[in-house]
Amino acid sequence: MKLQFSASNALNKYLKADLPRLPHEPGKQAEVNTLISDSNVFNWQLQIIDNSSKSREKTIIVCEANSRFTFFIPVNLKLSQEELTQRLAHEWQLILAEILEVYQLIPRSDIAVLLSEISKIEFTLRWVKNTD
Repeated sequence: MKLQFSASNALNKYLKADLPRLPHEPGKQAEVNTLISDSNVFNWQLQIIDNSSKSREKTIIVCEANSRFTFFIPVNLKLSQEELTQRLAHEWQLILAEILEVYQLIPRSDIAVLLSEISKIEFTLRWVKNTD
């Protein structure tokens, strides 16, 4: 399964990355693509914002393309693309588990089983630039 992180221009600049553009259909505007998650790809959209003017503190907004499951990552120190990748790969699972537990959507024992099953999935990671 593919795991794709689609970064905004601002996040691409913050990471000092030269991310490839997300491919687009002929006749459609480049860098403006509707993202979906399905059984082949798990898409996340990422944006970074300043918490206040002239502050080093920022917030990364992470949104799953289909469910619109959203979480926030506060940033006080500069993150590399690799550090952010590692944080994203784990953070969404922890937040999912917390939500399931807080709202008692499934029993605690099932949460552990779910996280165990998720950890068995081998993801092929890809970063792209997309402004949608």
